[in-house]
This record gives sequence, C-alpha cells and structure tokens, in this order.
Amino acid sequence: MMNLFNSIIENIVSTFKISHQSLVHDLSLDKTDFWLIIVNLLLFVSIIFLIRFFFPSFLKNIQKKINDESFWYFLFKRGVFETMAYTVPFMFNYYFSEFYQIEVFSLVIEKLSSLALVLLITISINKILLSLNDHYRTTDMAANIHLTGLFQVLQIFVGVIGLIFIISIIVNKSVIVLLSGVGALTAALLFLFRETFLSILASFQIQMDHTLKRGDWVELPNLKISGSVENITLFVVKIRGSDNSMTYLPVKALVDQSYQNYKNVEFAKAKQISHKISIRPDSIHVFSIEEIKEIVEKYKDDEILIELLKEEKTKEIGLLNLSIYREYLLEIIKKDPFINSNYPVVVRYHDQDTTGVPIEIYAFSTKTNFSDYSNHKAKMVERAIFHLEKFCMLPYQSSN
Repeated sequence: MMNLFNSIIENIVSTFKISHQSLVHDLSLDKTDFWLIIVNLLLFVSIIFLIRFFFPSFLKNIQKKINDESFWYFLFKRGVFETMAYTVPFMFNYYFSEFYQIEVFSLVIEKLSSLALVLLITISINKILLSLNDHYRTTDMAANIHLTGLFQVLQIFVGVIGLIFIISIIVNKSVIVLLSGVGALTAALLFLFRETFLSILASFQIQMDHTLKRGDWVELPNLKISGSVENITLFVVKIRGSDNSMTYLPVKALVDQSYQNYKNVEFAKAKQISHKISIRPDSIHVFSIEEIKEIVEKYKDDEILIELLKEEKTKEIGLLNLSIYREYLLEIIKKDPFINSNYPVVVRYHDQDTTGVPIEIYAFSTKTNFSDYSNHKAKMVERAIFHLEKFCMLPYQSSN
C-alpha cells in the first residue's frame, strides 16, 4: 500500500511541476505519515458520506418551514448550503497537510485542497447570485427593472476571478503577478469574443434605458416577429408569439434595428382599433323624403337614428346616406363603454382603392388583453356592417 502511495505522489508531483528541490527529500512513507493518511482519508470519506446522504434531508426539513418568497427559500432551492458544506472536508485536508513530514506530499495535499476550495467557493457565490435573481424576480420592482443580465455579468466576473486564483495555485504564482498580464489578455479576449461583449453592452443598454421588460408586446417588422417578451437574459430575448410559438432573438438585434413596443398601450389602457369597411358605390345616394319617413317608421326605437334624421340635423350633415351613416357610427362608438374617451374617435373616409368606397373606424379600446381586444374589435365591425341595411347600403363584394 505504501508503494502505491509513493507512485501516486510522484505522478502528482510531475503534474504540478513542483520544484526540483522538493524532490530531494525521500518520498518513502514512514508509519506516522501512513497513519495520518489513513485517518485523514477516513475522516474525508465520512464527512463526504454525511454530506451526500444525510445533509440534504436535514436541509429539506428546514426548507419546509421557510416562506416560499423569502431569500432563504431560494438559497435552499439552489443548493447553496449543500455546496458550501463540501468545503468542510477540503478545509480539513488543508489543515491536515501541515502535519505530514514529507514536504512534497504536504504540498500536493495543500494544492489539491486549495483548488477544490476555490472551485467550491466560486460555485457557491454564483449560486447565491442566482438565488438573489430568483428572489428579485418575485418582487414588484422586477416588473419595471430587469436585472437578469446584471446578475449574469456578476457571475462571469466571479468565474473569471475564480479562474485566476486556480491558475495562481497551479503555476505557484502570485495573483498580483497574474493580474499584471490581464491588459494584454483583455485585448485578445475583446478581439476573439467581440460579438459576446457587444451583446453584454446591448443588454446593459436595454436595462439602463428601460426600453424593454418582461410582459411587453413587441413587433419587429423587418424580421416579421411579434409577441410578448417572456425573458431577457444577457445574450437572448425570448418572445412568445400569439400562436404560442417561441422566438429566441439575440439581444444585440434589438439595439441594431428599430422595433415597436406596445407597453404604453397597457399602461394607458388604450389599444388602437382601426378597421376599413368597403361600401358598394352604387348603393350610395341621397335620401328622399319618402325614404326618410319609411326609415323613421321602421326603426322608431333607434333613438340615435331618429335624432340624426330630424330636419335640423339633416340640414347640418345633408341627406347623403353615407354621411348620415358615418355620423351614426360615430355616435354608437362614443357610447361604447369600452372605448377610451381620452383618445380620438373618428369615422372617416379612407384612401380610395378598387374595393368600393372605404370607410375607416378609428378609436381606442380599453381592453388591451389580446383575446378581449380582438373580441371587442370584432363586435364593433359586426355592428358597423349590420347597420348598413338601415341606410340602404351594401358592403362591397368583389366579382372574383
């Protein structure tokens, strides 16, 4: 068994490039070192066993007593304490390394323990950052200020610092000496990972300017993409379309080109309704006195129509059925309880085309939810088409 330990030590020594002076010492183990190794190994395995099989159940019992929205809950959920627990056996190894009489063996144990500790601490800090992000996303502030990208940058920073410490331990150089060469390394990294750094800057620009957040409805006409923003990470924006499909768009694309954000629609409770109805030209004519009398008799329960067909009103708007129809639609839309009266309500002629005489309904609905808005708009258009009959007009139909 001692011969096996000796061969392992020699292999590790060559791997870590330990100085020639350390090799001068005799690598054979005496009884003291041998028993120290046995005791150390037994304690190390025992602690690992306890952490692996008993510690998680202990943590779960504590987690059950914690509020689901508290920061501590997310620390447990991300396994921060379990990861940190694994530092205990390596700290024990690091402490034990001072008692070995063989300098080389002591140095190897110290380096391996140091590497493990740095790695575990780096992972633990990153998990704490993830927990902070999880907790932040449950707060009201997260709806307006999105910080996922910031937490991801901090994770990268912690990872780089951890990597520098690991390299420092392996090459046996001071961290300060390694940092002195970071300038040249940074220039090389900026050149190699140009797109990555541009994405990071784009993510910061979006978050600092508050131009985009989760829940916003956006449209990118150039890419024919529209939908609700599900998540914004450091590199990717996830957009859910109206058909429930997912689009994953690079953050940089939202800075390089223009896009429409409809977040003010939700805030102002005003979503635009714009619809064109084409009317057959041959059904447009001036009402005669007889026609007006017939309409008044037939639709005597329609107060808005009766008011518009009074003599004093017809003198103002004329007797053209299309003109009276526009005024009628305008009054109906204004009386709709789901139309936002703070914004313009218009029934106007649209640009002439080959599909009859176009009349456009232009208003703002207080229903901003996709399904509610669509239903509201559909009912308004249906009413507009239905009321054409009252004015002796017909919708345009193509001969094709």
